[in-house]
Amino acid sequence: MNKHFLIDTGFWIALFFQEDDYHAEASYIYDKIKNGKLIIPWPTLYETLRTKFVKSPNKLKQLQKIFGYNNTFKLSDDKFKESALENSFNDNIKYNHNKSLVDSLLLEILKDTNIKVDYLISFDKRAKFEIICNKRRIFLINQDTYQQIPTL
Repeated sequence: MNKHFLIDTGFWIALFFQEDDYHAEASYIYDKIKNGKLIIPWPTLYETLRTKFVKSPNKLKQLQKIFGYNNTFKLSDDKFKESALENSFNDNIKYNHNKSLVDSLLLEILKDTNIKVDYLISFDKRAKFEIICNKRRIFLINQDTYQQIPTL
């Protein structure tokens, strides 16, 4: 049985850049999940490829290789983008949550019970994903829990 991993932007940056604070954690995680189903929302691709990846052709080639594997799925944001945008505006204006549009979109994906997600990988230090992950029994893999994931 394959497990499904929804992956946030910071994971890719930490995995490929040794100077990142979470590089060791990301490397450990990737070794454990590389045979699972990797779900990559399109907006996280936009964020990832606007970073230092574009200035590092070798790392970019490695990332491209992973994204080309049969177990890697790029998830469209079409179904979620309008509600994510509205929630991002509302949460930031009314409640000063400092929540990015991509984080709002990830929350919308996590709410959708038609999308199978067993794990969310995010090094975001804020607790914004914990409530929905607990509700859906999705294990949140982060800098504190990364050693608890089973090898697939």
